[in-house]
Amino acid sequence: MYIRKFYGNSMKAVLKEAKSELGEEVVILSQKKVEGGRVELTAAIDPPKEHQQWECDGLEEEIAEIKRMLISLLEEKEIARLGKPALLLYRELKHKGMSEAMAYQVLKDLAKGISPDDLMNNDVLRQGLRKFFFSRIQTA
Repeated sequence: MYIRKFYGNSMKAVLKEAKSELGEEVVILSQKKVEGGRVELTAAIDPPKEHQQWECDGLEEEIAEIKRMLISLLEEKEIARLGKPALLLYRELKHKGMSEAMAYQVLKDLAKGISPDDLMNNDVLRQGLRKFFFSRIQTA
């Protein structure tokens, strides 16, 4: 429930302000005269449940998107530690349609079997990638 106080010179003016701001469904909780002959009106409105749910769903989606972005940044940063050729290959795999998670896992697994010096060599890295994929293809 959303509660708000309104002040004015007359009850009619204050009620009009409350209705224009909160809507026609406003509920008057209290009214009284205050210093200087002014009127204080305490009004409330209960926001529609659908609106509240929509706000929560939107917030949950935004949080999930931020989490995905952070994970992506952390993975890319970790791949960048392997060297520029590995980072470029990671980006290329993503660009060609591989999911970020799969591209990350492929590069991490590939890095286990290649020396740090070879990770800096684009040709050796690509040859290792080919071997990596061919080793996972099963034939009957």
